[in-house]
Amino acid sequence: MCRRVLASARLESWTVARSGIAVDAMSRVHVLYEDEGRLMYGTVDSDRSWTTRELDADGIQGSLAIDASGRVHISYLQGEQRDLRYGLLDAAATWSSQLVASRVAFGTAMAVDAAGRAHITYYVGAALYHSALEGDRWVASTVDANVGFRGLDEARSAIAIDGAGQLHIAYYDGVRRGVRYAHGRDGVFSIESVEPTSAASHGEFLSMNVDRAGGVHLAYVVRVSNVRRTLRYAYRSPAGAYRLTAVESGDRYDYGETAIVADDRGGVHLLYRHTVSADSSLMYEYRDGSGRRLSEQLDGSWPLAGYAPAIALDRNGGVHVVSNRRTRGQLHYTFRYPCRE
Repeated sequence: MCRRVLASARLESWTVARSGIAVDAMSRVHVLYEDEGRLMYGTVDSDRSWTTRELDADGIQGSLAIDASGRVHISYLQGEQRDLRYGLLDAAATWSSQLVASRVAFGTAMAVDAAGRAHITYYVGAALYHSALEGDRWVASTVDANVGFRGLDEARSAIAIDGAGQLHIAYYDGVRRGVRYAHGRDGVFSIESVEPTSAASHGEFLSMNVDRAGGVHLAYVVRVSNVRRTLRYAYRSPAGAYRLTAVESGDRYDYGETAIVADDRGGVHLLYRHTVSADSSLMYEYRDGSGRRLSEQLDGSWPLAGYAPAIALDRNGGVHVVSNRRTRGQLHYTFRYPCRE
């Protein structure tokens, strides 16, 4: 097994609803999280200690990305009206923010292209939108005009940008009760269903990442019935062929949020919350390029462990994970050394 180093930070409340993590070119770890309705930002220092600051006293549903210059780009919702805002921490860690769109529902996600331009996906009403920062103005386009809406868990989106500048967007479609994938640029998107239409609802708690070759990796939950759940891993090749794999499945299991990232060696790192009865755990799975799987429990088992997980890789292949221990009031950080087996 690979060695692990653990560090954790205790928060003042138990209400962390979402978290995000990114690692810059200097291997410095940046964490974004929501604490009792406040948008919080922190960094993990070399000695695994935390430095935190409040970015917005009324901010939720944050997402972050880091550009090649080390600037931190953040999208989030503000206030009871749920206005979508974009924030920037520049190289001097000076914070500034601006309005992107008013009265946004849920499901915001953030990405930055090679030129350092910010891209955000979000739901408004029954539609999914993409906005890009062009100079000093935001240019919005409709990704899907009718995705429906069934609740917070289902209304998630994910966005990534490949080396050629193409946008990749995954989202839950409440009308078709499934996960959809869109790709394109300049406001023009081609949309695909990841799975064939069926009675099972698939696509809840989705996450997505795009590898260097343009392969798309997705993780999400399939509700086969009221009591049976399946955790799905889906891969879309650059040529457009899908391969679907069940990670776990069972009548007495439930699955929550997922996070996924692909490395430069052909491997895939997957996080997910696994619940049995009242106890939940944060599970980690690594799949190498040959199909071998390594699985282990990172946190739990106790009630409400492993919530709001996020994962990122550093330039050496080290794995950085953050999640919420709700019953213990902690935002929990885990570092895992690269596997070289």
